Amino acid sequence: MDTILDKLSEIENAANRILGRTAEQKEKASQAMKEKTESFDHALQAETDEKIAELRQSLQRQREENLSHMRVYTQEQMDALEAACERDHGRLAETLVQRILEA
Repeated sequence: MDTILDKLSEIENAANRILGRTAEQKEKASQAMKEKTESFDHALQAETDEKIAELRQSLQRQREENLSHMRVYTQEQMDALEAACERDHGRLAETLVQRILEA
């Protein structure tokens, strides 16, 4: 009977050691997963920040190009209006004087 109790005690001790190692392994695996998750999060954040910076630069360049084109177009339109005024100044003045006199 004592041998059976000794064997049961040995089995229980072995089971406790196995459970202890399992708990340690579980903790190590949990810590490793936590570190991997944090590393992934940092890498993803860095990649996201880089892409956002690239998009901002691209949008800034595009905005500057559009603004430059608008300035050129506006200047062309202003030049055309000034040329039309210079060309038709006499006729416009005469028409204005005629309207004043008719009123």
